[in-house]
Amino acid sequence: MIRTSAVSLLLPAVLLAGSCSGATGPKGEQGEQGVQGVVGVKGPKGAKGDQGDPGEQGVSGGKGAKGPLGEQGDQGPVGAVGQAGGGAYRTRADMYCRETSAADSMVTASCDNQNDLIVAGGCKNAGADPVMFLGLSAPSGGDEPDHVAKWQCMYSTNPPTLLPDTTNTITAIVCCVPPL
Repeated sequence: MIRTSAVSLLLPAVLLAGSCSGATGPKGEQGEQGVQGVVGVKGPKGAKGDQGDPGEQGVSGGKGAKGPLGEQGDQGPVGAVGQAGGGAYRTRADMYCRETSAADSMVTASCDNQNDLIVAGGCKNAGADPVMFLGLSAPSGGDEPDHVAKWQCMYSTNPPTLLPDTTNTITAIVCCVPPL
């Protein structure tokens, strides 16, 4: 209030002094800062700016989950007709079996020709000795091209003996088929 009345007294004095022709005096000291005024109303939103430059490409993501199984496709075309008889032999009648028997601990039955393939083989013991057991029943010689394929049978005793048991008759059986 004091400030307001000082301004109202000074204003006529300044106007009066301005009408006089005297020289202006020196500039006075700056007064104290006044009380801050009330915050004004928020202004309107500014215009949208231009689009910025594109950024660098980010890191690739991880591998995704496996998708669902697709639909079954159409059936393929029918294959070419094979040779008559088809497989490793023309007919079942082409297969033959050979047996070899001996009163020994080892017996071998062989195919007729080195090109023939073994279809099956086996062993049997017609003896009465209860301590005899089958130690080997396996094909042999078929992996060497110049040898005839065979089936070997070997029986042993428990405990093992060095002499063959002549009371038992051992039989080796091999079934073979000639190639086409």
